[in-house]
Amino acid sequence: MSMMMMNNNNTAPAAPAAMTKAIHSIPSHQWTTAPRVGATYAAEFRAPAGHGGAPADLLLVSDSAARVLRLVNRSGAELWEVSRGLKRPSAVAVCDHTQMGYVIDDAFLIGRVNVGVRPEITGFAPVVERIAEVPHASAIAVDSMRRRIYVASAHLRKVTVLAPQNHEESRWAAVATWETPRPNVAFGQPVGIAVCGQTGEVWVSDRKARRVYALDC
Repeated sequence: MSMMMMNNNNTAPAAPAAMTKAIHSIPSHQWTTAPRVGATYAAEFRAPAGHGGAPADLLLVSDSAARVLRLVNRSGAELWEVSRGLKRPSAVAVCDHTQMGYVIDDAFLIGRVNVGVRPEITGFAPVVERIAEVPHASAIAVDSMRRRIYVASAHLRKVTVLAPQNHEESRWAAVATWETPRPNVAFGQPVGIAVCGQTGEVWVSDRKARRVYALDC
Protein backbone atom coordinates (compact mmCIF):
# COMPACT_ATOMS: atom_id res chain seq x y z
CA MET A 1 0.00 0.00 0.00
CA SER A 2 1.45 3.35 -0.95
CA MET A 3 1.02 6.03 1.70
CA MET A 4 1.68 9.74 2.05
CA MET A 5 3.00 10.43 5.55
CA MET A 6 2.36 13.67 7.49
CA ASN A 7 4.79 15.17 10.00
CA ASN A 8 3.58 16.13 13.46
CA ASN A 9 4.46 15.60 17.13
CA ASN A 10 2.80 12.20 17.25
CA THR A 11 4.39 8.99 16.17
CA ALA A 12 2.98 8.03 12.80
CA PRO A 13 1.21 4.68 12.62
CA ALA A 14 3.28 1.77 11.46
CA ALA A 15 3.03 1.04 7.76
CA PRO A 16 0.26 -1.51 7.12
CA ALA A 17 1.38 -5.06 6.52
CA ALA A 18 -0.23 -4.64 3.12
CA MET A 19 3.05 -3.13 1.95
CA THR A 20 4.77 -6.47 2.32
CA LYS A 21 2.05 -9.02 1.78
CA ALA A 22 -1.03 -9.32 -0.37
CA ILE A 23 -4.27 -7.89 0.96
CA HIS A 24 -7.28 -10.15 0.87
CA SER A 25 -10.45 -8.63 -0.52
CA ILE A 26 -13.93 -10.05 -0.62
CA PRO A 27 -16.09 -9.62 -3.75
CA SER A 28 -19.54 -8.37 -2.84
CA HIS A 29 -21.31 -11.38 -4.37
CA GLN A 30 -19.57 -13.72 -1.89
CA TRP A 31 -21.24 -12.14 1.15
CA THR A 32 -24.12 -14.11 2.62
CA THR A 33 -27.38 -12.64 3.86
CA ALA A 34 -28.10 -12.92 7.58
CA PRO A 35 -31.49 -14.27 8.71
CA ARG A 36 -34.09 -11.56 9.02
CA VAL A 37 -35.02 -10.66 12.58
CA GLY A 38 -37.65 -8.44 14.15
CA ALA A 39 -36.85 -4.75 14.65
CA THR A 40 -35.93 -3.60 18.15
CA TYR A 41 -35.29 0.13 17.79
CA ALA A 42 -38.43 2.02 16.85
CA ALA A 43 -37.24 5.65 16.84
CA GLU A 44 -38.32 7.78 13.89
CA PHE A 45 -36.18 10.35 12.08
CA ARG A 46 -36.67 12.67 9.11
CA ALA A 47 -33.54 11.47 7.27
CA PRO A 48 -31.25 9.19 9.33
CA ALA A 49 -27.81 9.39 7.75
CA GLY A 50 -25.58 7.50 10.17
CA HIS A 51 -25.62 5.67 13.47
CA GLY A 52 -23.30 4.14 16.03
CA GLY A 53 -23.91 1.79 18.93
CA ALA A 54 -23.20 3.38 22.31
CA PRO A 55 -22.69 1.83 25.77
CA ALA A 56 -25.72 0.63 27.76
CA ASP A 57 -27.68 -0.40 24.65
CA LEU A 58 -27.94 3.16 23.35
CA LEU A 59 -27.80 4.37 19.77
CA LEU A 60 -26.35 7.66 18.47
CA VAL A 61 -28.09 8.70 15.25
CA SER A 62 -27.46 11.62 12.90
CA ASP A 63 -30.42 13.17 11.09
CA SER A 64 -29.21 15.16 8.09
CA ALA A 65 -32.60 16.71 7.30
CA ALA A 66 -33.28 17.82 10.88
CA ARG A 67 -29.58 18.74 11.33
CA VAL A 68 -29.34 17.02 14.70
CA LEU A 69 -27.66 14.22 16.61
CA ARG A 70 -29.93 12.12 18.81
CA LEU A 71 -29.19 9.55 21.49
CA VAL A 72 -31.98 7.00 21.84
CA ASN A 73 -32.50 3.84 23.88
CA ARG A 74 -33.77 0.43 22.76
CA SER A 75 -37.41 1.45 23.04
CA GLY A 76 -36.79 4.43 20.76
CA ALA A 77 -37.08 7.00 23.54
CA GLU A 78 -34.86 10.04 23.08
CA LEU A 79 -32.32 10.75 25.83
CA TRP A 80 -31.01 13.95 24.29
CA GLU A 81 -30.72 15.89 21.07
CA VAL A 82 -28.01 18.30 19.96
CA SER A 83 -28.25 20.62 16.96
CA ARG A 84 -26.08 23.62 17.74
CA GLY A 85 -23.30 24.04 15.20
CA LEU A 86 -24.45 21.18 12.98
CA LYS A 87 -25.17 21.80 9.29
CA ARG A 88 -25.51 18.38 7.66
CA PRO A 89 -24.46 15.52 9.97
CA SER A 90 -23.90 12.21 8.24
CA ALA A 91 -21.68 9.26 9.22
CA VAL A 92 -21.27 8.45 12.91
CA ALA A 93 -18.88 6.30 14.98
CA VAL A 94 -18.91 5.68 18.74
CA CYS A 95 -15.99 4.67 20.97
CA ASP A 96 -17.08 2.29 23.74
CA HIS A 97 -14.02 2.93 25.91
CA THR A 98 -14.27 6.72 26.04
CA GLN A 99 -18.03 7.09 25.40
CA MET A 100 -17.22 9.61 22.71
CA GLY A 101 -19.23 9.86 19.53
CA TYR A 102 -17.67 11.13 16.30
CA VAL A 103 -19.64 12.61 13.42
CA ILE A 104 -18.94 13.91 9.92
CA ASP A 105 -20.66 17.24 9.38
CA ASP A 106 -21.11 19.08 6.07
CA ALA A 107 -18.85 16.51 4.36
CA PHE A 108 -15.60 17.87 5.79
CA LEU A 109 -15.86 18.71 9.50
CA ILE A 110 -15.16 16.02 12.11
CA GLY A 111 -16.88 16.61 15.43
CA ARG A 112 -17.09 14.74 18.70
CA VAL A 113 -19.70 14.59 21.44
CA ASN A 114 -19.75 12.87 24.83
CA VAL A 115 -22.55 10.29 24.63
CA GLY A 116 -22.25 9.74 28.38
CA VAL A 117 -23.70 13.18 29.17
CA ARG A 118 -27.06 13.04 30.94
CA PRO A 119 -28.75 16.48 30.83
CA GLU A 120 -31.35 15.43 33.40
CA ILE A 121 -28.51 14.91 35.89
CA THR A 122 -25.91 17.53 34.93
CA GLY A 123 -28.31 20.21 33.77
CA PHE A 124 -26.19 20.73 30.66
CA ALA A 125 -26.87 19.57 27.12
CA PRO A 126 -24.08 17.81 25.21
CA VAL A 127 -22.00 19.90 22.82
CA VAL A 128 -20.44 18.89 19.50
CA GLU A 129 -16.88 20.21 19.28
CA ARG A 130 -14.93 20.33 16.05
CA ILE A 131 -11.68 18.38 16.21
CA ALA A 132 -10.52 18.07 12.57
CA GLU A 133 -11.23 18.76 8.92
CA VAL A 134 -11.13 16.14 6.15
CA PRO A 135 -12.30 17.19 2.65
CA HIS A 136 -15.13 15.16 1.10
CA ALA A 137 -15.41 12.88 4.17
CA SER A 138 -17.98 10.13 3.68
CA ALA A 139 -17.37 7.45 6.35
CA ILE A 140 -15.65 7.29 9.74
CA ALA A 141 -14.31 4.65 12.15
CA VAL A 142 -12.54 4.94 15.52
CA ASP A 143 -9.77 2.83 17.07
CA SER A 144 -9.55 3.93 20.71
CA MET A 145 -6.78 1.48 21.65
CA ARG A 146 -4.42 2.95 19.06
CA ARG A 147 -5.87 6.47 19.29
CA ARG A 148 -6.66 6.69 15.60
CA ILE A 149 -9.63 7.91 13.55
CA TYR A 150 -10.03 6.62 9.99
CA VAL A 151 -11.97 8.73 7.50
CA ALA A 152 -12.89 7.52 4.01
CA SER A 153 -13.29 10.10 1.24
CA ALA A 154 -15.22 8.54 -1.63
CA HIS A 155 -14.83 11.53 -3.95
CA LEU A 156 -11.07 11.79 -3.38
CA ARG A 157 -10.64 7.99 -3.42
CA LYS A 158 -8.56 7.76 -0.26
CA VAL A 159 -8.55 7.07 3.48
CA THR A 160 -7.15 9.64 5.92
CA VAL A 161 -5.66 8.53 9.25
CA LEU A 162 -6.03 11.03 12.10
CA ALA A 163 -4.15 11.15 15.41
CA PRO A 164 -4.67 13.45 18.44
CA GLN A 165 -2.50 16.53 18.77
CA ASN A 166 -2.94 17.03 22.52
CA HIS A 167 -3.67 15.04 25.67
CA GLU A 168 -7.31 16.14 25.74
CA GLU A 169 -7.76 14.86 22.17
CA SER A 170 -9.57 18.09 21.32
CA ARG A 171 -7.60 18.52 18.10
CA TRP A 172 -6.70 15.83 15.58
CA ALA A 173 -4.54 15.97 12.45
CA ALA A 174 -3.70 13.70 9.52
CA VAL A 175 -0.68 11.45 10.01
CA ALA A 176 -1.13 9.32 6.90
CA THR A 177 -3.14 9.02 3.70
CA TRP A 178 -3.92 5.67 2.08
CA GLU A 179 -4.68 5.75 -1.63
CA THR A 180 -3.95 2.18 -2.76
CA PRO A 181 -5.32 -0.85 -0.89
CA ARG A 182 -2.76 -3.08 -2.60
CA PRO A 183 0.20 -2.56 -4.99
CA ASN A 184 -0.78 -0.88 -8.25
CA VAL A 185 -4.47 -0.88 -7.31
CA ALA A 186 -6.05 2.43 -6.33
CA PHE A 187 -9.26 2.91 -4.38
CA GLY A 188 -12.22 3.42 -6.70
CA GLN A 189 -14.87 4.83 -4.36
CA PRO A 190 -14.34 4.03 -0.67
CA VAL A 191 -17.76 4.58 0.89
CA GLY A 192 -17.60 2.60 4.12
CA ILE A 193 -15.00 1.90 6.80
CA ALA A 194 -14.78 -0.10 10.04
CA VAL A 195 -12.01 -1.13 12.41
CA CYS A 196 -11.47 -4.12 14.70
CA GLY A 197 -10.39 -2.78 18.07
CA GLN A 198 -8.59 -5.99 19.07
CA THR A 199 -6.49 -6.50 15.94
CA GLY A 200 -6.42 -3.00 14.48
CA GLU A 201 -7.50 -4.39 11.12
CA VAL A 202 -9.28 -1.78 9.00
CA TRP A 203 -12.04 -2.75 6.57
CA VAL A 204 -12.83 -0.50 3.62
CA SER A 205 -15.78 -1.07 1.29
CA ASP A 206 -15.11 0.15 -2.25
CA ARG A 207 -18.33 0.70 -4.20
CA LYS A 208 -16.69 1.16 -7.60
CA ALA A 209 -14.40 -1.87 -7.22
CA ARG A 210 -17.26 -3.89 -5.71
CA ARG A 211 -14.90 -5.19 -3.05
CA VAL A 212 -14.24 -4.98 0.69
CA TYR A 213 -10.55 -4.58 1.50
CA ALA A 214 -9.09 -5.81 4.79
CA LEU A 215 -6.03 -3.72 5.67
CA ASP A 216 -3.64 -5.19 8.24
CA CYS A 217 -2.48 -1.99 9.92
